Amino acid sequence: MRARWGPWWPGALMGGLLFSIFGVCEMMARVNLAVDGVVVSSILDCKEPNRCVRRYVLRSSETGREFKYAAAGVDHALSRSIPNGARVVKKKGELKYTVDGRVIDDFPTNVYLVMLAITVTVVVAGSVAGIRWFRAYYRSL
Repeated sequence: MRARWGPWWPGALMGGLLFSIFGVCEMMARVNLAVDGVVVSSILDCKEPNRCVRRYVLRSSETGREFKYAAAGVDHALSRSIPNGARVVKKKGELKYTVDGRVIDDFPTNVYLVMLAITVTVVVAGSVAGIRWFRAYYRSL
């Protein structure tokens, strides 16, 4: 007897796991970010036309020391349009942040929830198919 579940289930498992790693990494990068300071200066650095990075210099509200933050065009980065003199507060463990007291919630949570649902479906389907394939394979021996 030929097992009919064989060709696709390993790819479904691997693809689903890789897809979930991508989504978790983007979300965790945003959640682990902590910024609290006033923007002193910013420079837009474009190495390629669609690869611009806004490099901010911020002065800490607590210590008064300056630190740098680079906002690239990825989901976990803060906005690349924060004006000089604005106070930015992003607490660790949150997806939202504030600019001059205005709450900014620009992380695409719905996209990542849909991606998670697809990932769980693919991994469960791949697991079920793998179990069926192994059972059919061992019965045919």
